[in-house]
Amino acid sequence: MKHGYRTYQWVLLIAALVIGFALRVHGILVLKDGLSHDESVSYLCAAATEGAYQERIDGMVDSTLVVGDIQAYYTRPATLQLGVVAYDLAHYDIHPPLYFWALHAVHVLFGAGIIGGTLLNLIAEFGVALLMLLIAGRVLGHSVVAWAAVAIWYLSSAVVQIDLEARHYQFLALFALASFLLQERILAGRSSRLQWALFIAVNALGLLTHYYFAFLLLPGAVLMLHRYGLKSPTLRFMGAGLASLGLFFLLFPEVFDFIPLYVDRVKDPADAVGLFNRLRTFLYAALAFFAEVHVLRYGYLILLVAFTGLGIRSLWRIDRRLWTTEHPTVYYGLLMLWTGLFTFALYLIGVSPPHAVGEQYLAYFWPLLAIMTVRVANRVIPARVQGWVLAAHMAQLGISLPNAIAHSEYVQNVLPGSWYARMAESEMVIMDDRKRSGLPRIIRHLPATLPLVIMSKEDPEVATYNAVSFLHLDVEGRPSIEPFLTRMSEAGFGQQAKEQHDHYELISFRRDVLR
Repeated sequence: MKHGYRTYQWVLLIAALVIGFALRVHGILVLKDGLSHDESVSYLCAAATEGAYQERIDGMVDSTLVVGDIQAYYTRPATLQLGVVAYDLAHYDIHPPLYFWALHAVHVLFGAGIIGGTLLNLIAEFGVALLMLLIAGRVLGHSVVAWAAVAIWYLSSAVVQIDLEARHYQFLALFALASFLLQERILAGRSSRLQWALFIAVNALGLLTHYYFAFLLLPGAVLMLHRYGLKSPTLRFMGAGLASLGLFFLLFPEVFDFIPLYVDRVKDPADAVGLFNRLRTFLYAALAFFAEVHVLRYGYLILLVAFTGLGIRSLWRIDRRLWTTEHPTVYYGLLMLWTGLFTFALYLIGVSPPHAVGEQYLAYFWPLLAIMTVRVANRVIPARVQGWVLAAHMAQLGISLPNAIAHSEYVQNVLPGSWYARMAESEMVIMDDRKRSGLPRIIRHLPATLPLVIMSKEDPEVATYNAVSFLHLDVEGRPSIEPFLTRMSEAGFGQQAKEQHDHYELISFRRDVLR
């Protein structure tokens, strides 16, 4: 490869990474206008009020409040309350506390706003990129090809969604890759005391990030048994795993409260969507890594099937002595297969909820997929056209990325801006949804002094008001609002406007409007 062409490749890849970073920053600082369903809960954790909200909200229904009463649950705390955050997560949630501790600390120190969690994601993602470069160097060689794998991962529309939501999945990817690298050295017998200590700490942090992290340690244990049997290296590996678990318990003793509570909360998998629908949904969501444009995903599916066949054929022809887990390609290829397989299996059987598919739920899988895809492409695509193929793929990723960010559900507001203006102009707002994933994120956009009623069973007192807005969550299984509309009409109110958006319906009432 000529030096000039190599320089050209480096310039393009670095430019792609810079553009990817700039688009992320623009999406977070400029485009992000509201909180997602899960972020509504994340920022309750940041304020150390998730438990307080759950315990008090039922007592706040069917009485006249002001919007500020709900906005107070997002108030910046004066001091760190890590114990409260951990307790709330164990008793009212399904996640361990590390990411939410970090978000809580950001909120206490600086005020998190709606971007504190996403900025944490960008920091974690930088670490993921560095670790990915190390792994790509092991598999692909320390060259422009390794950087190409990182650029493909970084420009993916599936990966960018992880950054745009204040959730813990970029942390999970960070600790997963760190653990994989350390496990590789331990498997090779090249570990030092410092690396053992790092291994214990990284795994404890991973467990504190997501309970699924335990599954990421299973391949290492199996490979240690395969290579060393039940001898000293394997026993040390098992001991390090137990030490990580002990450190996890020490830092998060509330997990012993969580386990029985979670068992009681688990839904019957039969209530979930069907097996075929889950299979189709998982496959379609996974293809978002390669293309944002829907029709292109099916083209990439065909290419993936062809690449897989050619890759297996190519590997079958190589020297069998290279078929060992000591070879980086084999080791990280097995990890890629395992991470994808167990995530898919848990989703398919209903352990993971129906929405836990694609994007952030495969955060630890995407870096390995990018590296192994480039590895296979490097073997099966003729060298003379590899640069053109890479350029074409990067071009469609780069074209899709701004659109993926701008239309992401994680930057858009749950309601149109005009709705907030109409509610703010009312003398009272009535809502019939009090869930922590909906009410707090909507309320934060309204004036703090605006009267509010969270309607449940009793009609609100509206005798002293002339302009009322009613925000209704219109989903299957909820009670009909027709009786309420009839009573509003009997009280002298006419419907001024009625609009639908997603699952919400906004109805404006005025006394001086005739039916």
